[in-house]
Amino acid sequence: MKKVIIPLIIIFLFVFIIYQGFFKKTKPEFNLVEVIRGTVLQEVSETGQVKKGEEINLSFKNSGEIEKIYVKVGQEVKQGEILTGLETTQLSIQLKEAEANLEAQKAKLAELERGTRAEEIQISQTLLDKAKNELSNLYKDTPLIVNQSYNLAENAIRQTIAPLFINRYPESEERSYYELSFRYCNDSAANEANYRRKFIENDLKNWLRELQNIQTTSTNSLETLILKSENNLLNLQEFLNILNNTFIINCELNSEEINTLNNYKSMAALALTDVNSALNSVRTHAKSLESQKFIIQNYQEQLDLKLAGSTPEQITYQEALLKQAEAKVALLQNQIQETTIRSPTKGQITEINKKAEEVVQPGESIISFMPESPFQIEVDIYEEDIVKIKVGNPVDISLVAFPNQIFKGKVIAINPAEKLTEGVVYYKVTIDFDEVPEGLKSGMTADVVIKTASKENVLVIPTETIQEKNGKIIVQVLKNGKIKEREIEIGLPGSNGLVEVISGIEEGEKVIKK
Repeated sequence: MKKVIIPLIIIFLFVFIIYQGFFKKTKPEFNLVEVIRGTVLQEVSETGQVKKGEEINLSFKNSGEIEKIYVKVGQEVKQGEILTGLETTQLSIQLKEAEANLEAQKAKLAELERGTRAEEIQISQTLLDKAKNELSNLYKDTPLIVNQSYNLAENAIRQTIAPLFINRYPESEERSYYELSFRYCNDSAANEANYRRKFIENDLKNWLRELQNIQTTSTNSLETLILKSENNLLNLQEFLNILNNTFIINCELNSEEINTLNNYKSMAALALTDVNSALNSVRTHAKSLESQKFIIQNYQEQLDLKLAGSTPEQITYQEALLKQAEAKVALLQNQIQETTIRSPTKGQITEINKKAEEVVQPGESIISFMPESPFQIEVDIYEEDIVKIKVGNPVDISLVAFPNQIFKGKVIAINPAEKLTEGVVYYKVTIDFDEVPEGLKSGMTADVVIKTASKENVLVIPTETIQEKNGKIIVQVLKNGKIKEREIEIGLPGSNGLVEVISGIEEGEKVIKK
């Protein structure tokens, strides 16, 4: 009996092993993570050195005309105090246009999703008619705007700067020419100014002739007049800038000649101010016309959509247009914010390099500023991270000489010039202490954590749950015991291993972590 049992046991064990290894379906193992609400933090960490406080050159990110400078050399300023700003008329018009477009895109999407009712078609038609009427009124205002600009420009040339020139042979238009009436040093600028003065006179005569013959009922004629008026004013602006070069004193002049030169310089500056004002008026009006035509186009598209109905493809396309419009508004709002230079921290103005109404370029030093703090931290930031950092970002500072202590600070300057280290591009960032620790010395090593962005109470998932497939961001969701792929839209990626989820999954759902 024993001899029979032993072989049976061996056979049973063999069958059991085969079953476990080849036939039994093993339950898949994976980690599940619940979609929750939390905080996403975006940080940049780097190591730098403590330096003695140095002068900081403040500049604009974009080019433009300085509207006003609010401080003087030697003035003490507080953190966040406005120091200077660029003229924002054009940006404001563009923002208004972008906001109107955004509202129109929202309305389009709502209509596509909801379907069209007869009363909505009537409302769209009413809005379109109103917008067309407003455009018609703008065209009616065009002759007045251009005439006012002409009068300003004509007065600037024929009245304000009239004493600066002598008209030779005024009785003969062909023989007449102009000469400067004062003693000057810059011969080349003077010759150019004399040469252009006659052509400027011809431009004014032609401009007046166009104003007198304008066809107020023709929109094409009015738009051509605006364009020609802008070109005329640009020519006047260029002429006055050349004239300004004749006031440079680099030769021997007596006191009377110098006084005359300075008086005439003031006259030319006043004339340039009037021409700039006229040019701005014409450009603003032209921009208003373009903006109104854009609004009409949007209203027309809304009406067309209502009349034609909608498809799923149209809704998807409209959602994309809405995101594009939102991005445009955000960009312009950011650009307007960047037209203001504020004091990055408490300190003193040491130098002002520009004046109001001057045009500046990106990165050009406008104001030099000496922080009150005797120490700063300089740190080189990799080019991929520098785009995340802005002046004013809070910073956590750890110093080797002060273990187990975290000091607070903020970014006060970002050098626009790149720094090449072993073929890698870096940018110097300057950080100021909120409170300087006692015993701090130049040269000490500092580990900094720059807090570039954060979002609270948003849907978050670990970065490891995200996959990219065919250009789409997807996660694997476990629902009713089955795993399904789900496309999602993500927002802010965090340095804490979390990423914001904008859409695609809901709070409480389970996603698979790789």
